[in-house]
Amino acid sequence: MTLNLRLTYIFSCIITLAIAGTPGDVLQLDFPNVAIAAQDNGTLLGQSGENGDIHIQPVKNGSGTVLFDGYDVLEIIDVVIINNMPPIWHFHGHVGYSGTFEGASNIMIPLEVLDPESQDVRFELVAGNFPTGLSIASNPWRIQGIPPDEDAIYTFTIRAIDASDQYADAVFKIEILEVDQCLREMCHNNGQCNNTNTHRGFSCSCPLEYGGPTCDVTCNKTALGIANSSVVPDAQLSAYLSRYTSQASDGRLSESGKYWCGENANSWLQVDLGGLAKLFRIVTSGANSTFFAKTYTLSYSTDGTTFNSINDVNNTTVHTFMGSISALYQTLPEPLEARFVRIHPTTYERSYHPCFQVEMYGCWL
Repeated sequence: MTLNLRLTYIFSCIITLAIAGTPGDVLQLDFPNVAIAAQDNGTLLGQSGENGDIHIQPVKNGSGTVLFDGYDVLEIIDVVIINNMPPIWHFHGHVGYSGTFEGASNIMIPLEVLDPESQDVRFELVAGNFPTGLSIASNPWRIQGIPPDEDAIYTFTIRAIDASDQYADAVFKIEILEVDQCLREMCHNNGQCNNTNTHRGFSCSCPLEYGGPTCDVTCNKTALGIANSSVVPDAQLSAYLSRYTSQASDGRLSESGKYWCGENANSWLQVDLGGLAKLFRIVTSGANSTFFAKTYTLSYSTDGTTFNSINDVNNTTVHTFMGSISALYQTLPEPLEARFVRIHPTTYERSYHPCFQVEMYGCWL
């Protein structure tokens, strides 16, 4: 093979170069630095022996270069070939069977690849569908979640993409087996278990005083989180006829020293719990001996539009709740389901204004 070229080659190693000649003749050059160049318009001929190879190898520390017409051939190889290799899936066949899992149980499938350039790799679902409840999570990358409790087989494709947008796909296959969750006595406090194919695979019908997914929550002792802005954000607290600069968010039962104050008996403070809850108790605390609600009533709603008063049991008389300077807990005449609750101050020191903080107790539905 003949190449018409201008070739400069500098290296720090031993070169064995087989050139055209009598078979078996070998020219061996043993010098620290060797430069081989053809004259202008000349031809440099390199030829292997019979069934032999010609090797061009730079020094081991990587400082050597192979120059072709002024370009570093090794650098071109590194950029064009090595830096464009896609990730390689670790221990994963073309169609990888990831296992059989029980429905409504936690699943964690690692996503592991080797990237030739050690670049950061991200993962995406590109074909098929996850079971409801499963998704891709990071740090570390994995498929994780709780699938429905049902018999099903899922096949999907995950793509590993590196920082150079090179990618490699892998197909996953998982099997989900339905399990009778009620055989495991999932419901506490004499709750009735119902086997379903929903997210948990079961539901519990709880006795009146208990709640939660497994009836393990004592409702009248569990705060619904009005005092915590991460549970009930400020946007879910509102008021009508507030006094001066009083904010609805000042009405959280806390040690902040702030209280919501209404203008008069037409004022009210509203709490949006963010979802339906079964209410059992309410606690209010006045600001001081002059600024507090002596009594108040409650109204409630499930949609935020239609409100009903909380009445005494078995009659239409609106129930009156007692207020105090310090925290006073009041039990509702009977538990009720609501999302929106309004506190209406009815009596207070007439020369002043009704001011209070509030928290509610119950169970989420």
